[in-house]
Amino acid sequence: MHPIISVVVPCLNAENYIDDCLKSVVNQRNCNYELIVIDGGSSDGTLEIIDKYRDSIKIVISEPDSGQSDAINKGLKYCSGVLFSWLNSDDYYTEGALEKVTRAYKENPNTIISGNTRFFGGVHGSAGVTVRPQNLNFEDVLPLWRRRFSWAQPSTFFPRDPSVEINNNLHLAMDYELLLKMLLKHEAILIDAVISNFRVHELAKTNVLGYQNAIELPAIIASFELHSRHLKSDELMKFKSRCKMILARHFLSRHDFKLAFHSVIDAFDNHLSQPLVMLLEYLISVVPFGRKTTFDAFRVSKT
Repeated sequence: MHPIISVVVPCLNAENYIDDCLKSVVNQRNCNYELIVIDGGSSDGTLEIIDKYRDSIKIVISEPDSGQSDAINKGLKYCSGVLFSWLNSDDYYTEGALEKVTRAYKENPNTIISGNTRFFGGVHGSAGVTVRPQNLNFEDVLPLWRRRFSWAQPSTFFPRDPSVEINNNLHLAMDYELLLKMLLKHEAILIDAVISNFRVHELAKTNVLGYQNAIELPAIIASFELHSRHLKSDELMKFKSRCKMILARHFLSRHDFKLAFHSVIDAFDNHLSQPLVMLLEYLISVVPFGRKTTFDAFRVSKT
């Protein structure tokens, strides 16, 4: 018997994409999956499309929720598989994806399974980019500003633990926090095959709420600091400072000068060098030298 893989699909007004998403799950072969769909109360044609696949879905819930994390947690309550993941309604699996995950898990039980992800859609020049997971261990993942690891959530499957839940207070970086939690307990096994396709478009949450990472990531990393043997406090303070400057730019774009000012003050309070370096980066980018700004990148200068 193949082990059960639980797939939760959170969605809201996803009529443009959810057919591709659900079809990619129900067409999987040589595996044993259960599909759980949690709809946030869609007002478009999403539920009609979901109805086409009712025979292949374990449960469908459609009711208002407090966001994606809440929806995933609702779905986790119905999961019975040895592995679980969630597939956003605008993404979809490749043919044979769950068969490859099943094979990897049989050979390496009680592990995290992560494969390659193809990004498509063209926003920000992302069309055709394939992300291959590497260095998925706690000490490399925690200081994300060092860029020593790579991964993508839609192609990653976690051992199911009834005590594990998504942090409802997180709206963008909840997958990163979950990865850290799991890496404290499980080894990650990497599959060199494309498991999922990640759609990048203007209305994607990472585009609309990208600045939220500057709020959530520093808090997450600080909460795991005591679990690390190698995290440097000075690097974390630089990272916090950089995130405050990213927020300052976001508030300026909204003409919220008061919050922008306070964010800059907080940035200098965390670390003196980062705001100065970032201001210099920004000034260079606006001068017509043709240089692209790296102001919003979550990387810490060694200065």
